[in-house]
Amino acid sequence: MSEDFKIEKGIPIPIKRANSKNNFVNILRSMGVGDSILFDRTEIRPSSFYVCARRLGIVVTVREIDEKQSRLWRTE
Repeated sequence: MSEDFKIEKGIPIPIKRANSKNNFVNILRSMGVGDSILFDRTEIRPSSFYVCARRLGIVVTVREIDEKQSRLWRTE
């Protein structure tokens, strides 16, 4: 088993990235019914918003605007 792993020294720990889940929660909670946001699908997957919204009990819909952008609406 120990042959499967190589112990390395001196590898720095990367800086922790912002938690995008918290950003999604804050955005969705601050949206009213009928509000929308435009986002870049190359940076954020629409499914990320859907999963977060479902956990919060918020209903959303997403439509593609062009090849890179989508818009998300809070519908309930």
